[in-house]
Amino acid sequence: MNILKETFSRGLFKYCLIVLIIVTSIWVILPFASAILLGALLALAFSSLKRSLMQRGLSKRLTLNLMLIGILTLVLTPTILFFIRGSKLITIYLKDPQFLSRLKDVQAKLVSYLSSLGDVVGLSSDEINAYTHDYAGRASSYLFGQLSDIVTQLPEIALFILVMVTAIYVFLEYEIEIRKMFDENSGMMFKNSNELIAVLKSSSQSVFFASVATGVVQAAFVGGGSLVFGVGDWFLVLFITFVCSFVPIIGAGPVAFVLAIYAFFSGMDGAGIGLIIVSAISGAIDNVIRPYLATRGEVEVPTLVGILAVIGGVTIWGLKGLFLGPFVACMFFGVLPILLRDQFGDRAVSDDSDGTLSGTQTNL
Repeated sequence: MNILKETFSRGLFKYCLIVLIIVTSIWVILPFASAILLGALLALAFSSLKRSLMQRGLSKRLTLNLMLIGILTLVLTPTILFFIRGSKLITIYLKDPQFLSRLKDVQAKLVSYLSSLGDVVGLSSDEINAYTHDYAGRASSYLFGQLSDIVTQLPEIALFILVMVTAIYVFLEYEIEIRKMFDENSGMMFKNSNELIAVLKSSSQSVFFASVATGVVQAAFVGGGSLVFGVGDWFLVLFITFVCSFVPIIGAGPVAFVLAIYAFFSGMDGAGIGLIIVSAISGAIDNVIRPYLATRGEVEVPTLVGILAVIGGVTIWGLKGLFLGPFVACMFFGVLPILLRDQFGDRAVSDDSDGTLSGTQTNL
């Protein structure tokens, strides 16, 4: 009995210690889970570039270092500087009495114009005034709240980027070992595992290209409209448009529309008409091109599902959900059919052919 008790005690201690180590490790890593996941997805997106550079005769270490330097100098550093200057401009304008006075004048003119339409909609001028102030206050609070959250979270964003870049480097460095471990433990047929990896790479490339490219195109388009028509500070408009392109429902179109309203009430009718056109095209970019780019490649995701994936992803995960949401949709329409086919399709054909369970043999 003493021997059994001692053996049980030792086993219980080891099991408890194993569980404690696993739970503690997950608890420590959990705050960086999304950064590691995005790093893994970006590593998939960059794997083709890594292979292309290595085929030109570069060593793996040199290739990874060049890619890391390129990501830091061509992507992250300009992005951080862009956000720093944009946040500084927002702070300056929010403290500028002349700017705030112009905003109040435009709002007063808008209320006056809407009040003249009271008979058409069956509302009194006081009701229209109250509704306008209420909705304008909510919209401005939501917009500046989103911008303030991004601005105040710059240190956290910097830490997130650091972890993500480290994850990209590690996943690219051990790409072969990770693939070997996957093939040995997935239990999938070799052709299906190859197809699954190809779908993951294609989805990663299309999702990240869609999000960043759409934001850059919209920001450049609306910022260029601001510069051409002489309405607002073009860089501030560029910054706000880029940030708003990541905000669900709002998007970048309303930025040009607000500028158009400001132009009309400032007596610049030509600029207002031009900015209305810019707003319409910008909205089309956000609602048509983004879902199209996010679902192009090897996985065909319905446009409506792509839009819902963007909105739902940002609602659940915040800014990171802009990438994770469409990628989950690609997983559903691209990866899930491969897994089901591997489990019930190809295996069933193999089973019927030789009367045995030959999934493992087929993998070899």
